[in-house]
Formats: sequence, C-alpha cells, structure tokens
Amino acid sequence: MRLSNIITSAQNIAQGKLEVVWDVMKAGQSLAEIPSVAAFLGNGAQKTLGDVHAFVGREITYQPEPEGEDHWQTPRETFDKGKGDCEDIALSYLAVGLLCGMIRTWSIDVVWDVDQGLYHAILVVNEKTVLDNQSTRVVALSAHRQFCPPVVRLRIAKTGDDDAPST
Repeated sequence: MRLSNIITSAQNIAQGKLEVVWDVMKAGQSLAEIPSVAAFLGNGAQKTLGDVHAFVGREITYQPEPEGEDHWQTPRETFDKGKGDCEDIALSYLAVGLLCGMIRTWSIDVVWDVDQGLYHAILVVNEKTVLDNQSTRVVALSAHRQFCPPVVRLRIAKTGDDDAPST
C-alpha cells in the first residue's frame, strides 16, 4: 500500500476515534469508582508520569486485537477487562494522568514502529514525554527513535470543558 493511502486511511480511522477520546475527557471520573484506581488516586502521595505508567502497566495486560479488527475501548472498558491493545493502554494512561491533574497538553500518536514493522499508539504528554506500553519506563520524546513521525495525531491542546478534539 502506498504511503499516501496509509495516511488517508489512518486519518479516516482517527476521525471515527475522536468520540472515544472525547469520552475519556468527559467521563474519566467513572474510573475513580474502580477500587484499584481509587486506591492509586487516594493514597495521598504526589503522582508522577512514571507512577501512572507503572500503575497502568500493573493493571492492564497487553492483548493485541484479532487481525483486521480495531475497537478503541474506553479506559473504563480497559480497566474492567484488565487488558487492551496499544491505543487502549495509551487512552488509559491519559485518563489516569488527567485524574491526577498532571497533564495539560497531550496527543495520542499513531506511529510506524520501524523495529516491529507495525503501527503503534503512544501517549505524548506536554509535547516532550512518551508513555508507551512497549517500554518499562517513561521516556523523552527525543529519545524515542524507533518510531517514524506520527501518521495520525489526536491532540487536545488544553484540558477543560471548552476544548474540542482535533486531528
């Protein structure tokens, strides 16, 4: 498939996924009803992105979707199931980070992973930090060299009721 076809296809997919991302922004509080999330949020300690990454990694097991399927779960679905693929986990990082109040700007980037030869979704926070389920730690965007530039970027510039999702 030609690169232009891949980009057009990915952008069409992204437009349909904005609803799920917007649901994360509007309904993330329902996550706080899940006992493990409530315990994580309520332990009183100041949270870091590393804490969010580690917590989500403990709670959610990576499970790829069957070939040809692409269902973006809400973070609530992902936590309830205890499993999800890369975009489900990226959205879960986002939801928990938003609940902790530490994320101001973010994007879900769909990138080409040159090492594995497949598309992959990551969370980029504050335009400089990457939370990726394929990594055991939070890394600087500049150090994340295994990915080509994003094919699709779902981005919210600031959190809040007046923000609208865009690609």
